[in-house]
Amino acid sequence: MKWLATICLAVWPGVGAALELALPEGARLDAERNVSGGYDLPVAPFDGQKVPSMRLSGQVRFEVWRVESGFAGTSGLADALRDLLEKAAFRVELDCETDGCGGFDYRFNTEILPPPEMFVDLSDFRVISAVRVGPAGREGVNILISSAVRAGLVHIVHVVEDTNADPVTLVVPETSGAAAVFSPAIATGDSDALARALEAHGHVVLQGLTFETGSARLDAGEVPVLVALAAYLSDHPDARVTLVGHTDSEGGLDKNMTLSKRRAEAVRDYMVQELGVGAGQLDADGVSYLAPVTTNATPEGREQNRRVEAILLTAD
Repeated sequence: MKWLATICLAVWPGVGAALELALPEGARLDAERNVSGGYDLPVAPFDGQKVPSMRLSGQVRFEVWRVESGFAGTSGLADALRDLLEKAAFRVELDCETDGCGGFDYRFNTEILPPPEMFVDLSDFRVISAVRVGPAGREGVNILISSAVRAGLVHIVHVVEDTNADPVTLVVPETSGAAAVFSPAIATGDSDALARALEAHGHVVLQGLTFETGSARLDAGEVPVLVALAAYLSDHPDARVTLVGHTDSEGGLDKNMTLSKRRAEAVRDYMVQELGVGAGQLDADGVSYLAPVTTNATPEGREQNRRVEAILLTAD
């Protein structure tokens, strides 16, 4: 296997030896963001109330890499990256996977770039946190590796304590002078279009779902987009999909987290009970208002943010 070894994470003044991490050749940088202020580096799995962390004040870099042809699974890549960290004199504080990390609770109690920049398969991810001490202070790295459709995603957070460094501003991709707006694929009752979008993008917004205000009860009647999704799952018996509920930003986080998950569960129950989809092909979760697709400052924006998405986890 050929490897790419040019991911240099130590880029700020006062840092000693640069840290390079190796990913399989062809790995693609999908997202990057630099911020100042600090980061809560996870040091233990979710303990029932929170993810125990070590506060590192300083400059923080987030990166998301997509690994396609060379991705052989989360464990193999994680083992290789842990070995590189230890050779670079980092002390590993946390190494866990999936339920051992806390699953859903770990994912939504740590700082991770939101979709579409990063998707986390809640049934297949591994986390490594490590720290070393350099001339400028402590340096921390958090790596989350998750499987995606025919690929792996590697989310890297690198924080350096350096009070003398200049502030780092947000990195915005060059798009005619403005930040790009994410427009997710929208699935309707067209079965062929849904299949193409789901396999090309890995997730789609399910259009045409109607819930009563503040309720998780799905309005009665046939829902064409769910019929199309059921047909896809019937044609692909090895495929597995997670239904993810999203809300707008009105109301508290906990209340919306519960509501978003209940709405996803209502869609799952409808597909199993009314459309005959195998329960093993469908999971359901909610993310509250943590992954908006547009502004919540307008009624139109809030309406777009209230949605249920289907995320394709595995396909034959």
